[in-house]
Amino acid sequence: QGDILIEKGDKVKQLHNFEMFNYTQDSEGNLKIVSSRSEEAITSALVFVMSDDQLQGAMLTGGSTADMSAFTKLLTDNNYIVSDVNIATDALGDTYDIALLLAPQVDLSEDALRKLGDFLYNGGKYGKMLCYTADAAQPPMPGINALLAEWGISAGDGVVFETAENRTYQGQPFYPVVDYTNEKYRDALKDASMPVLMPISLPLQQLFEVKGSVTA
Repeated sequence: QGDILIEKGDKVKQLHNFEMFNYTQDSEGNLKIVSSRSEEAITSALVFVMSDDQLQGAMLTGGSTADMSAFTKLLTDNNYIVSDVNIATDALGDTYDIALLLAPQVDLSEDALRKLGDFLYNGGKYGKMLCYTADAAQPPMPGINALLAEWGISAGDGVVFETAENRTYQGQPFYPVVDYTNEKYRDALKDASMPVLMPISLPLQQLFEVKGSVTA
């Protein structure tokens, strides 16, 4: 009762009533509806039943990575199939479209780095993606940094900070508000004026644009 079923052929998506709203807690700990997210939920369900293929993501574990259950839910809500893959022991097959390495606290072994490199190379066909996030408190990661450098990216030391107070969250310099610089992705957003917060971020640098068959 109260659920919505969206179906096409044999594909069915069930939307629970509680998935239609955003909630907060009041001072007494009771849940309170603050806004509707029904358009987002129903659109996602429509895409699910109408799509022949779903993108598959490998959530890499095994390096004391961060618990990003909220991010995983965001991906599954947007029709990704997300599987946990232990980079130390499991195969990283070519069925995955994207590998996610989120804030590891331990550098990867040579074998694990080779798996990631082979995944991105994809037998010379490329077309795969690695989503990597760094933790400002993590120890040196020479292996991961070497892999990133092969693909034209350098993750620096320290933390990005903002000197203009009006570009920060409550005046905290390590909580800067950032701008979109990629017009292609910015223009695809419903509302590109929404501020984006990038708290405690490491500096990134593009090492090259083209090197051999690799474009960064």
